Amino acid sequence: MRSIVFCLALFGLVACATPYQESGFTGGVTAAPLGGDTYRISARLNAYSDQTMVQDYLLLRAAETALAQGAIGFVILDARDNSRTGTYVAPGSSTTTATVNTFGNTAYGTANTTYTPAQAYNFVHPGGILLIGLVRQHDPNLRYFNAQEISTAIGPRVRRGGN
Repeated sequence: MRSIVFCLALFGLVACATPYQESGFTGGVTAAPLGGDTYRISARLNAYSDQTMVQDYLLLRAAETALAQGAIGFVILDARDNSRTGTYVAPGSSTTTATVNTFGNTAYGTANTTYTPAQAYNFVHPGGILLIGLVRQHDPNLRYFNAQEISTAIGPRVRRGGN
């Protein structure tokens, strides 16, 4: 029973993770040309995502960008962690319940107050940035990522927006 509950909870969290999509309010990934065959690939995901997803999204977008531009691959010129951290504080609250009884013109009773203190939750929004250079023809002296191989390997395992 415990494993079923764990699997359902895990599925719920994965379903909440940022899908592979253009960047928007809920996060995503973008490719921006910087001139010539150089591009900046950026990923910003929500707190239900992990660093592995960031890597997959960055590499997949780099591969898709290379293929869309007629290149066979890409080299990584620079890579940066662009994760953001923060704290969310849920406010505290109190609830008072009372029981009052009367006897003639006299009232007596009890009151109980329950207090729930504020709760602080830390979060991480994983992200990353790659600067890539496109590779347009095979060069045996150059180590590069093959765009088609990356697309074939990573593409099927990402959850795309709107699914």
